[in-house]
Amino acid sequence: MSSTPRLELTSEQDQAWRARGAWTVRHAGELDEFLDELHIEAERIDARDIERLDSAGAQLLSRFARRIGLDQAAIVLKDE
Repeated sequence: MSSTPRLELTSEQDQAWRARGAWTVRHAGELDEFLDELHIEAERIDARDIERLDSAGAQLLSRFARRIGLDQAAIVLKDE
């Protein structure tokens, strides 16, 4: 069973956020609603703890980053 996707503040000073869990189509509805209601300032999003990422999750993460004024380079992904 996939773990619930989350986005958590990791450093107030750096305005860094960490994405965790499964960012997949299975969780797309709840994730879309959560991200739409989230109004934050961020310098970067650390996505290295995302367990599973499919195209739906990637689209949600990208759209959220653009909405809060980040470009794609501000999203840190795992090297695989």
